[in-house]
Parts: sequence; structure tokens; C-alpha cells
Amino acid sequence: MQPRDLPADFRELVTAGAQLLESLGARLREEATRHPEKPEIWLSVRDLEGLAGRLGIFTDEDWRRGFPGTLMGGQDLGVLDELFAGNGAHGLRMSNEQTSLVGRLRAFLQQYISPGVR
Repeated sequence: MQPRDLPADFRELVTAGAQLLESLGARLREEATRHPEKPEIWLSVRDLEGLAGRLGIFTDEDWRRGFPGTLMGGQDLGVLDELFAGNGAHGLRMSNEQTSLVGRLRAFLQQYISPGVR
């Protein structure tokens, strides 16, 4: 695998994004516990916490070598698209700053997963 050029702030973006997704997942986990009649909420918990976990396990060297791209794909981008559009994760509310972070993370991951595709 070829080493990748990454933005200077990629580590901060990935770390902040993982923390936000983990926080949103925790909020949804509480919601899912209060509403056992809505098992679909658990799917969103899985999606958010799963992506957060994958973002958080890789070293800088892993990112430079492209390894995270093998464990992420369109479904992860879809999770971020729904959050950014305000339609996903069962009505989770985010601040403008958090929405901006999701958008930046999504753009970074799109470029990372599929270089040259916009």
C-alpha cells in the first residue's frame, strides 16, 4: 500500500470526530434504553459507536499507509450524511460546531476512502 499524504490536522479531526460520535452514541443508547419498543435505535447506536471505535483505533502510521480505508465504506459515509443533514440518529440535535465537524469528517473520509472521487 502506498503511503498517503494527509492534511496537517487530520489527527485532531479524527479524534474530535470519534469523540463526537461516541458522545452521540451514548445519548442514543439512553434513548434506546427508554424505548425498548424501538429496536431500530440500537442500529443507530451500533453505527455511531462502531464508526467512532474504528476511527479511534488507528495510529498515525496506519492512516498514512491507508489501512483504515479497508474498514470503512459507504455505510459509514451514510451515517455521517444523515447526521449532517439532521435526519439521522433519531432526531439527535447537534450544535452548529458539531454539524460542521461532522461535515469536515465526512469530506475527509470520502477523500480518504475514494481518492479522486468527490
